[in-house]
Amino acid sequence: MKIKHNKLLKKYNKICDNYIVVDKKNCLTKVYSPDGDVLYSAEVALGRDIGDKRIGGYGVPNAKVRAYTTPGEFVIRNEGTSNKKDIKLYGDRLLLLSGDFIVDEYKGTSVLALHRVPTSPMGKLRENILKNKSIKDNRVSFGCVNFLVEQYDSLRSFIKGKGTKVYILPEEVGNSLHLEKQANGDYKFFRTKYRTEAMENNK
Repeated sequence: MKIKHNKLLKKYNKICDNYIVVDKKNCLTKVYSPDGDVLYSAEVALGRDIGDKRIGGYGVPNAKVRAYTTPGEFVIRNEGTSNKKDIKLYGDRLLLLSGDFIVDEYKGTSVLALHRVPTSPMGKLRENILKNKSIKDNRVSFGCVNFLVEQYDSLRSFIKGKGTKVYILPEEVGNSLHLEKQANGDYKFFRTKYRTEAMENNK
């Protein structure tokens, strides 16, 4: 099924490559072609806190840890990391995101990622959760989107990596991504709820 804003994305040239959509309600991540065809789909683990309002903060010095997978329009800004702790946990299977949830204090940082389950006891638990054929217990991360290794590798084969667009869909009732024309003529996605907050964070 094509996401409902796909026609808008095409009309305003927002998408010219395969892109990723994370469906929080159903704990699914899909890769779409520019025409809106589903190329790949995988069950994922997501942030343990339910809701759309708060921004992330895991891994940012002096930031309060929040376990929300924040919705919005993002882009893959880096593949992999130089952080030794993250290398130990994820190896090279880590895609760092930046996007409209980055407020001034986090500019130049990535506080959300798509990555393999960690190589740790916690990661083993998440691996078992992703293999149990139920999404009822998939809300276990600090906000990042977690994949089984083989699922991560399959997803990676469908995208170009750095620069790939990622759309995380809201889960709250009455909340969705809304494409809106800006004063400079560009188009930008806002959440229908918390729209003012998103605009303030992007001044």
